[in-house]
Amino acid sequence: MTLPTTMREVYAKSTCLFSQDDINRALDKMAAEIHNQLSEENPILLCVMVGALIPAGHLLTRLDFPLELDYIHAT
Repeated sequence: MTLPTTMREVYAKSTCLFSQDDINRALDKMAAEIHNQLSEENPILLCVMVGALIPAGHLLTRLDFPLELDYIHAT
């Protein structure tokens, strides 16, 4: 399967807004803040599908306390 021409054009013209290091620093900061506020509360984390699936997964690897995870669809 080949990509449509318009998709290739959009990709070629795209600009990276945040590096992977920037994203990792933001996730580390979020995890620290969540830990400080909720580590004793057994929180329920909600992932908004489908765009937040990957960031939520990366965030979860940084949280080391009991929690529940669920998801919602914003439609």
